[in-house]
Amino acid sequence: MDRRGLRPMRALPKPREVSKQTLEQEQRMQQALAAGRCAEMQLKQQMRQQHMQHLQEVQQMQPAQQLQPQQHPQLLQQPQLQQQPQHHQEQPQQQQQQEQAQSHGMQEQQQLQAMQEQQLVQGQEDTAEQMGQQLPRMQQVPPEGQHQQQHFQRFPWEESQQPLHAAKPQPGLPQQTEDQEKDGLLFLLQIHAEKQEQQEKENPTLPSDRQQQPKQKKHAEKVQKEGQPPGEEKRRGPVETGRKEISWDSKDERFLFRFKCANEEVVSFQTTVKAAGGHLEKAARIARECYRKFESGASKSEVLILRNELYKDLPSEGNPAAAQPGCSSPKSE
Repeated sequence: MDRRGLRPMRALPKPREVSKQTLEQEQRMQQALAAGRCAEMQLKQQMRQQHMQHLQEVQQMQPAQQLQPQQHPQLLQQPQLQQQPQHHQEQPQQQQQQEQAQSHGMQEQQQLQAMQEQQLVQGQEDTAEQMGQQLPRMQQVPPEGQHQQQHFQRFPWEESQQPLHAAKPQPGLPQQTEDQEKDGLLFLLQIHAEKQEQQEKENPTLPSDRQQQPKQKKHAEKVQKEGQPPGEEKRRGPVETGRKEISWDSKDERFLFRFKCANEEVVSFQTTVKAAGGHLEKAARIARECYRKFESGASKSEVLILRNELYKDLPSEGNPAAAQPGCSSPKSE
């Protein structure tokens, strides 16, 4: 619904496939229309025949009236003055008869036309019931905004595709204000906090929601000093190595970098804190030295030799793995 209250445009429905039943129903409709036309033609022919018969009867009556004076020769002997008023009296009678005949014919025509119209209407209603046609329902206009009348019709196959509208609040029920809603939310939060306190008192080992939330550090800590014992690096955040190319992996405690050689070969390299005797700064220094060696044009094998030499230079006390060079030197990726 937009601001004006009009509904969005719907996609046009797909054309329905014509089935055998619809074809048969259309044929029945055509047959019914043809039968209605034939009935009309027959009624018209009957009306014409009746009209012709009526005219013939009127014409037959006129010569019979003219022959009456010939059958009575005594009337011919009367003077012409007496015959003239009789002739004048016969003319209005004939006119009245003709008018009556015409009015009778008009009445019959009107009755036949009414019968034809009734038959046509009944035939159309029967065909409409067979086809299951329904007249489109015009959308009702709301009384408050009659100017927002919609100019489209709702078809039966579109009723199932109409979107569901949110239920409007009933005027009889009391509506909650914003203050009441806030009070209800605060009440629910208070109940939740009380339940948590009860659970912590009953089970002190159960971790609370505050303890489960991770602590995010805004600033990176500085590199630890050399005298710091091993294992303290796990509690530290991101480590500064002095070069953007070298990255720190806190999960495995190692420094990683990739270098593209002159022969377009990409080499991935690493230095671990464990191999450096547990000293974070020394592992970072070894990673920087190896990266400089790559920049000078050395191959991967030469850089590996340099890394092993740097590991061996570390004291044996701080680096217990140095006594076993076969196991201490980490493998490159």
